[in-house]
Amino acid sequence: MVIAAAGESIVGFGEVSLKTQEVKAVYVLPSAGRQGIGKQLLKHLEKFARESGLKDLWLDSSLNAETFYAANGFVLDAHGEHTLRSGRTMQCIKMRKTL
Repeated sequence: MVIAAAGESIVGFGEVSLKTQEVKAVYVLPSAGRQGIGKQLLKHLEKFARESGLKDLWLDSSLNAETFYAANGFVLDAHGEHTLRSGRTMQCIKMRKTL
């Protein structure tokens, strides 16, 4: 996991699982959006994954984040559902990227 801070405030975080080769999260506070923070978090996760020996990453993108991930080199694999920790499901875009 990696965090992004502005001063003493956390404005975003990202998480990758080496075991499952999955980007688990890239979140930025709405008030800190559109400043390149998400892109920096994602690039950091990709570098860590590559240095750890991974060749590919995949993720379940929310529908509104598909453009962000596509702009950062992820490609559509399929439309599907993602199960949240609460057990609820949401529509998602399954995406992958070769590192």
